[in-house]
Amino acid sequence: MAKAPPLTVEAIAVQNVKPGVERQNATRAVALAHWLQTDARRAQNSAAQARIFSADSRERLERLARRNTYHKILLTLAKAAVEPRDRRALLAEVLDAAITLTKADMGNIQLVDPVSGALVIEAQSGFDPFFLRYFAAVRGGATACGAALQKRARVIVEDVARSHIFAGTPGREIVLAAGAAAVQSTPLIASSGRFFGVLSTHYRRPQRPDEDYLPLLDAVARQTADVLEQAPLVEP
Repeated sequence: MAKAPPLTVEAIAVQNVKPGVERQNATRAVALAHWLQTDARRAQNSAAQARIFSADSRERLERLARRNTYHKILLTLAKAAVEPRDRRALLAEVLDAAITLTKADMGNIQLVDPVSGALVIEAQSGFDPFFLRYFAAVRGGATACGAALQKRARVIVEDVARSHIFAGTPGREIVLAAGAAAVQSTPLIASSGRFFGVLSTHYRRPQRPDEDYLPLLDAVARQTADVLEQAPLVEP
């Protein structure tokens, strides 16, 4: 004969109750406990599904916001191509858009000084005065922006602390002290091929920027350089 399934703790408890009303009440209590447990599990599953749905919705809304930022800054640059604009105010808007597009925490835009050839900060967000003084004029390649200046190409440093670009340089400690653990630097190159500077965004944690949005960043960088080359910008 097949063995009967083992009794649950609740069933054993019911068996120990005397027959009659007390056992009926105990049976109802056990049934109610089972129902409550099942209902609780369903509630937990529903909550988990809601969290997944909420996270997915947040991600979709975030991507939509980033696309919207991209279109807005392109429109701003298109208007700046025909209307006089304050150069630094325009670059500050470009920088804010770039930080949003790359999901970064801080950033700066440096333009090439026509006399010295150094990169000079024209717009920044999130940096302390010490950082800004140290990187006031960058010429060499011992930084991400300096490497982008030399290569005329984007440079991505996923982890400043481990990067060979920053290895053994004072700039490494200054960048880390400013709270920047990763950085990407994109050159500002006009459609004509003329190099104007570098747009950098920084992250508080080691990471890579989202590859899906780098082409959008390139488009913003190119149009920014085109405006710098052709538009009637007003010096601050």
